[in-house]
Amino acid sequence: MPTRIVQIFALLMVLFIAPPLANAKDEKGLLTVQVAGVADADMAQVAKVLAARVDGLRSGWFGSTSTRVDGHAITVFASGWQPDRALAEAAAVSGRELRFMLEQPPMFKQPPSILLTEADVADAISLPGSEPGFSLRLRFNESGVEKLKARSKSIVGQMMVCYWNGQAIVKARVAGDLAVRTIEVAPISKRDATLIAAVLSAGPLPRGTTLTLVK
Repeated sequence: MPTRIVQIFALLMVLFIAPPLANAKDEKGLLTVQVAGVADADMAQVAKVLAARVDGLRSGWFGSTSTRVDGHAITVFASGWQPDRALAEAAAVSGRELRFMLEQPPMFKQPPSILLTEADVADAISLPGSEPGFSLRLRFNESGVEKLKARSKSIVGQMMVCYWNGQAIVKARVAGDLAVRTIEVAPISKRDATLIAAVLSAGPLPRGTTLTLVK
């Protein structure tokens, strides 16, 4: 009798465990990214950031995101939820350069100065805006807060432009004291707010990382 139980258990193991393990390499996944510019030892960190970027697009509580590393290729899997594929692909390979620039009046003939960068952001979330469009709420770390405190009064009246990967997304005049911990960038599109929040919150990639989407 004990032998029979062992045989049945072994059969169940083959039926329910073996096929997924055997087919794991064949599973297509949501997207695959080719990674260059980093050592093998950094691939786990790149995979962690990619999973966090895609998972940051998830709006509900359910589902999960995982990755598989094959050499210098990383495949991202979404389980229990289905992200917009185009948005997930864009988030996966996006740059992560955020700049808050202060534009000087033309009479001064000076280039814009950098007030804040992505290194000053602790986390970010996208929210429906009070007017048509969405807003991007940025919470700054201590470095960002100190920079704002140091210049909050001297920049009142100046034009501040928010750039994402070199493209201006919002431009506004500083109307009051900016000695704050959070700023809402608005109005911007839902797509841009969602993507930027996910990429910023996922953290930086190892220095020198280059990502290419595998079609």
